[in-house]
Amino acid sequence: MKRHLLLVVFFAWAVAGSSGCSMGGKLSLYRDTEPQTVVEGDFDSGIYSFDDTGNITVLLFDGPVDRPTRAMTMRMMWEPRAARTPLAPGATNATIRYVIFRGDQKPMVGLYSGAGFLYPKGRLGSGNLTLSLWQGNLRWSEASDGFEDQLGQVQIRGVFSAHRDDKAMHQALRRISVRLSHSLGYPQYVRADPAGFR
Repeated sequence: MKRHLLLVVFFAWAVAGSSGCSMGGKLSLYRDTEPQTVVEGDFDSGIYSFDDTGNITVLLFDGPVDRPTRAMTMRMMWEPRAARTPLAPGATNATIRYVIFRGDQKPMVGLYSGAGFLYPKGRLGSGNLTLSLWQGNLRWSEASDGFEDQLGQVQIRGVFSAHRDDKAMHQALRRISVRLSHSLGYPQYVRADPAGFR
């Protein structure tokens, strides 16, 4: 089943030809069990872009950009303000998408989508940005033939850093689009805006 999907969030990446900055941090996926079980660990590095409307897109991933093993993006739709933004239970300001690749030449791929509360610690648009993710939830959305969902519904939270590189973000999303389309067998274009895949 084809669905629009926006890979939004933190995406760790050391881009050849970019600033060479490798960011990343503690961003983990948990099963909602007692005690909670970590099912996916931290990302290696991250980049982010900042647009004219004041929104940010963060991209995290493991492995080279043209052959990542997994990647996550977040799109923050509005910026929370300290002491002025009420943090009600279940509040969200970011969409989240997560992709897992298994294999190399034509990998199987699983896509997960959800939302959470993204809080930047620092000035948006600055060179490096630290962010916290709270109350994040993900569930299976779409997959290629043969991909087995081993996550189910999971929670996601943590603190991480990303380096601003608008050009690298554009290149990364384009390269991931090619890999996704190849794996799914139909066009799937990753875009850093709420329209998601088209």
